[in-house]
Amino acid sequence: MCRALEASAFESLQKSINKQEIYKRPEEAKGLVFQLGRVLLQFRWRIAWWEISGDGDINDTLSKQNYIQRLKRLTMVLYFYYCSAKAKLPKYISESGLNGTQSFHSGAEPFFDNFPFENSIPGWEAWLEEGKDLVRRWARLEKVAVQVNPYPEHVVDAVV
Repeated sequence: MCRALEASAFESLQKSINKQEIYKRPEEAKGLVFQLGRVLLQFRWRIAWWEISGDGDINDTLSKQNYIQRLKRLTMVLYFYYCSAKAKLPKYISESGLNGTQSFHSGAEPFFDNFPFENSIPGWEAWLEEGKDLVRRWARLEKVAVQVNPYPEHVVDAVV
């Protein structure tokens, strides 16, 4: 059931990004790219958080690694969707407001977070590493108890 929902969401996203009509309305297309960027920032934070601190359970190693790998694969696909969609926007639109946004995460001070910037595997890897630096810099790891659902299906709310 959850995999079917995930596949349906991917199909809908793919259709939205590949529809040429949306790029005839650049502001609407920019909104789609912006929302996708925000989802990516949430995923990157979650990956970095888990890689650095996990959920605190003694036996979380296997579930933690499975969760991180699945979320990394999803994030990589979305990263390249984001880069592809942003590249289709007119330059005057893509250069204003798509560099990043203010991020608010439980257990962290608000900070400016950068959207993806380089359409390559090394760019994606560097962007993920930047997420770890942000968690180390902004999260109050020792003060926050984190309860994370190991299934990323619950993040659908972030897209709405």
